Amino acid sequence: MDDKMKKSGLDNETGMQSYDSRIRESYHALSKNQKKIANYILNNKSVVLQSSITVLARKIGTTPATLTRFCQALRYKGFSELKFYMENDLILPSDENVLIGRDDTLSDSIHKLLKYNVDALTDTMLLLDESRLRQAISLIVRAEKVYFYAEGGTGSSAQLGYHLFLQIGVTSNCFTDASLMIMSTSHLTSKDVVICMSYSGAAEGVLTAMRFARKNKAAVIAVTAFPNSRFAKAADIVLSYSCKIHDDLQYLHVARICEIAIIGTLQTGIVNHMVEMNDPRLADLKFAITSKRLK
Repeated sequence: MDDKMKKSGLDNETGMQSYDSRIRESYHALSKNQKKIANYILNNKSVVLQSSITVLARKIGTTPATLTRFCQALRYKGFSELKFYMENDLILPSDENVLIGRDDTLSDSIHKLLKYNVDALTDTMLLLDESRLRQAISLIVRAEKVYFYAEGGTGSSAQLGYHLFLQIGVTSNCFTDASLMIMSTSHLTSKDVVICMSYSGAAEGVLTAMRFARKNKAAVIAVTAFPNSRFAKAADIVLSYSCKIHDDLQYLHVARICEIAIIGTLQTGIVNHMVEMNDPRLADLKFAITSKRLK
């Protein structure tokens, strides 16, 4: 990254952030192709403003879909919104003004957490690639069994995923111990799916189990905030979520919210498939969930 990338675009008086500073802030988390797009946009503003998404993608040597995902990773709705901000020299709120400070009251913290959680969840839903989601859902609905693998705090999200899948009739299990994960891979075949979860993509035990699962021909879906990690590269399908989550005790829950949102999206896709197929299990599954509720 050149010196231009190191300059700050933050307006200290307003606490606001220009489009170029948002690119620089996110640069370290971008993929190789996304960094190529970032460099081109930062160095060729006039060309970007004069080009359609198709023309610009061709000039950069990428695809319109990749360019759109790049814009969404920066929390723009798409290329048109990015161009609008560039053309009008508009600025966006900086993430720094939603961080909890030492002198914040409980009321301040609640309001800041609300915005922080919503921003992270919005990032996550915009980052989800529909084609990858469809592939993942297709694999899951055809699978004989689905295993969830995760360690540490992410294990709680995996456990919830296991319960949510059971509720919709998906034969599943969850393993959060590294040794049990590896043992469980001996049960896997090409008809099974493994959903591996790690915010950082650095969960060594899960990565090892993923490799054993691949050896047994099981399909592997990775859920992570870092799509360029070794963890992600070991998977067949990667579902990414927001990487803009501060590594601080006050924000540990935010990654869990994003993980559960992805699992919930998969669950919704599976239920929609069951409805389309007129799956006879739906009535029994609904009864199992509601029958024990107090009237």
